[in-house]
Amino acid sequence: MKRLFFILLSVIFFLSIVGCPDGSSRDPETPTTVDNAGIKITYSADGVTITMVYIPGGLTFPTGVNDEGSASVSNGYWIATTEVTYELWNKVHTWATSGSGTTGAGQYTFANSGTMGDGYGDTIQHPVTFVNWRDSMVWSNALTEWYNAQKGTSLECVYTYSSEIIRNSQDSNCDNAVVDPSAKGFRLQTSNEFELAARYRDGILWTYGDHASGDNSGACSDDGSILGGLGISTVFGNYAVYNGNCSSLAPVESKISNALGIYDMSGNVYEWCYDLNGTNRVVRGGSWWYDAYNIQVGHCEDKVSTVRGSNIGIRLAMTY
Repeated sequence: MKRLFFILLSVIFFLSIVGCPDGSSRDPETPTTVDNAGIKITYSADGVTITMVYIPGGLTFPTGVNDEGSASVSNGYWIATTEVTYELWNKVHTWATSGSGTTGAGQYTFANSGTMGDGYGDTIQHPVTFVNWRDSMVWSNALTEWYNAQKGTSLECVYTYSSEIIRNSQDSNCDNAVVDPSAKGFRLQTSNEFELAARYRDGILWTYGDHASGDNSGACSDDGSILGGLGISTVFGNYAVYNGNCSSLAPVESKISNALGIYDMSGNVYEWCYDLNGTNRVVRGGSWWYDAYNIQVGHCEDKVSTVRGSNIGIRLAMTY
């Protein structure tokens, strides 16, 4: 009996040191030291799961459709493997706009309640749509507080205004949100974080700017030749939901993932980024509604922060 006790004690001690087999610790809010791209961590609560992939910092990568520019992301970060589903959005939205308490429940107001996909026979595993940039940013704060309430954790909300957590997407002061760069809470990705994750192959080689994320074939070149429409629908169709192969939105994970195991970085829905471009907010990735031009990993667009539609959604990120 004593021997069994000491064996069990040794196993517990070992697990407390090494953490989980996938490289994360047993508590997802405090992952172990991460050195390699592609390590995954999972946040689960109330029947829903958010899987995130680690992207290392300090990497310089090409930007633009013709790879004419370059950028780097200084710090490592986590990015979700899928776009935010309606299931996750609705669960958090319901909690945030109803009930009462001091944890954020019932304290949120949204301009838009979100739609299940494009609104035509979709499922809860389709991306949420008809949410604007303000909704998406505020909802990220709500997700952080919802997760804390479910799990008893202490993740910090990223977005504030006048030192207060932003909880009302109808307030135009949302556009003046202040970012806490050290806050370990859910947030929108930046444009450079999107492009780094979309292009990643091995940290040295990168997906060409005129390709869909995940497509590392030689079917397209890095000189913009895709704009000529040279039989790209077959190649893009393996990785992206767009108007060359689909007439409506698809559930997340419908196509092949990229090298990091991230789905739908090209196509399905545009993804709001935090960045400003003039007075507009950046969107990346293209959508089911558009052709190959819009879903190239080097292509970047922007929209007014109050715009919403059946082809705009969210992908989450988190500071490491």
